[in-house]
Amino acid sequence: MRFPNERLLSAIDAAQDKGQPLNANKLDRAILLLDDLPGIAVAGSLRKGEGENETDVGLKIADEPLANGEISADNTGARSTGVERLTGNLYINSPLRVGDQLSANLIHSRGTDYGRLGYSIPVGYDGWRVGVSGSSLHYKLVSEELKRLDARGASSTVGLEASYPIIRSRLRNLYLGLNADNKHFDNEANRATTTRYQIQAFAIGLNGNLFDRLGGGGANAAG
Repeated sequence: MRFPNERLLSAIDAAQDKGQPLNANKLDRAILLLDDLPGIAVAGSLRKGEGENETDVGLKIADEPLANGEISADNTGARSTGVERLTGNLYINSPLRVGDQLSANLIHSRGTDYGRLGYSIPVGYDGWRVGVSGSSLHYKLVSEELKRLDARGASSTVGLEASYPIIRSRLRNLYLGLNADNKHFDNEANRATTTRYQIQAFAIGLNGNLFDRLGGGGANAAG
């Protein structure tokens, strides 16, 4: 099992105290949050308990692949750095058996090489997740009208992120996202530096979705 049973039970116990009246909304949230963790699939069910007025919670747990990813090619890149692009993404799911995830992302075109490594881990049992990432970009202008400038550059970013599901249910969800990035840029043309600078960026945002039954049912998203 990629996620220890005792941690699964602790997550359920944190949402539903033993011996207390059943709180279906909190219990459903806890099960959905467990199912959101990389590396495992979780489904829950209720059944009659051994004692009078008791209800037991049953969990069906299955491991998901330790690693998954994809490679794709498209022609949607910038004309100045190469329209044809090759993209690769790799995810290592719960390598430490705690619901963590390691990710690697690569993009290559005729004038661009971009790479990003990220790692995230859950904190507590209520859906908080924190992560750290680092990325590097090297580019040069390759289109015919710009090639004579011999323009090229590089940038690097180190970032911290956190997310929290304010609302997590089967029909509506609302997520809080927090990001802090430290970015370095270095650009040159004709072998002379044109710009070199560093910025710190902070962002906070909300995104969510809603499933309704209007017109036969549909999904709405915002963020």
